Amino acid sequence: MNNSTLLQLFKSLDRNDRRQLRKFVRSPYFNSREDVVALFDYIDKHIDTGGAPKLAKEKAFAAIYKKQKFDVDAFYYPMSHLTQLILKYLTINELENNTPQYQHFLNTALRQRGADKLYEKTLNDTKKHLDNQPLRNAQFHFDSYRTRSEEFEARHRLKRSGDFELQEMTNDFHFYTIAEVLRLAYGLAAHQSITKKEYHQPLLNVVLDVAKQHLDIPAISAHYYAYQTQMKQDTEGVFFQKLKNIITDNQTLFSQVELRDLLTVALNYAIFRQNKGDLSYTREAILLYRWGFDNQVFLENGILSPYDYRNTLQLALKIDEYDWAEKFLNDFKAFLPERERENIYSYNLAIFYFRKKEYELAMSLLQEVNLKEPLFNLDARRLLARTYFELSEFTALDSHIESSKIYLHRQKEIGYGKEAYANFFKFLERLLKLENKSAETRQKLHEEIQQTQLVAEKDWLILQTK
Repeated sequence: MNNSTLLQLFKSLDRNDRRQLRKFVRSPYFNSREDVVALFDYIDKHIDTGGAPKLAKEKAFAAIYKKQKFDVDAFYYPMSHLTQLILKYLTINELENNTPQYQHFLNTALRQRGADKLYEKTLNDTKKHLDNQPLRNAQFHFDSYRTRSEEFEARHRLKRSGDFELQEMTNDFHFYTIAEVLRLAYGLAAHQSITKKEYHQPLLNVVLDVAKQHLDIPAISAHYYAYQTQMKQDTEGVFFQKLKNIITDNQTLFSQVELRDLLTVALNYAIFRQNKGDLSYTREAILLYRWGFDNQVFLENGILSPYDYRNTLQLALKIDEYDWAEKFLNDFKAFLPERERENIYSYNLAIFYFRKKEYELAMSLLQEVNLKEPLFNLDARRLLARTYFELSEFTALDSHIESSKIYLHRQKEIGYGKEAYANFFKFLERLLKLENKSAETRQKLHEEIQQTQLVAEKDWLILQTK
């Protein structure tokens, strides 16, 4: 049972879900099988403390069916039934937490049953909820369209006259469609820049033209400027500035997930311009990160991505904001994934000390760091190599290079990053052997590094071979 879908699903539940499920599986409306209740209770009891032996099928079967002989085929049925119950609970829970979706299905059910008076009340409640909630994103326009469409169906059935807000219904549908086509377009553009795969988008050119006529609609203007920013064709940064202003001035109109996506587009553009040599965008990027952290946009279910944590630190250090960087590291440490929290914090604190040239402090942290994410692990190894070099700890550096090469050899799926780090350690090893070599040998290494496309710390290596 340890590798079953049931246990994988169970492990995804938090304590509140499990508490609610305990009642759910006991409801005769959803479940009448006592063995399914017993199976739920057994898993709930042992999943946190019992470990794999307790969760073996044989153990669970014996606990539920007592002295019956183990039958793996018979045990499949309560496992399957409990799996379906959990899926049903998650669906109902999601529906109840989505007011427009819940109201839509309620309105449809009442209309189909001819409960006209109650239908009128719930429909008006739905419209009031939509009017009073702050979001004005694509989903808002879809919910508004669907509510007006539902009202039209009801009025049409009762053969009532009137335009039933048909123009507003049409507008909402088109606003939703335009916004979603644009949102999908810049998402595909980001993916295409990595995979080089071409995507056919037959509506995009038409939608881009139509969108220009509706930039007063926040859902459209946000995604229009995000698309134009993602394409990186605006050398003056006009679309970037408009996108930035929409994000920071209209944050209540979008969900946290949408704000994070829009902010990511703006940040990618700022870093792109920084890498092209325009350092004014470094400050733009750090200001966007600050805004995102102040408004908790980067927290997903209360968790901060280690990548955002590191990227923010590195941008702050690039403009020498050491006090803010140190405060940021400490203030947001608690939001890092719990299992890797100390390692990620120590790794980033080492980056901070290294940039301050406090190499002994950086070295002591890096020697204890053991990061599971391969690219983070390799970056920590790169930084420790640099630290040993700065401290002239060449014996330790030799050993470190060898262990890093072994680690690299074991990594199979880390993309072009593997080649970049492999070249770094290869060239660093050769650099250490230059002391008694001729100027010609040094120059040859210098040129080879320059001509190699993928090299971590390329500029630093070139500098060391001059």
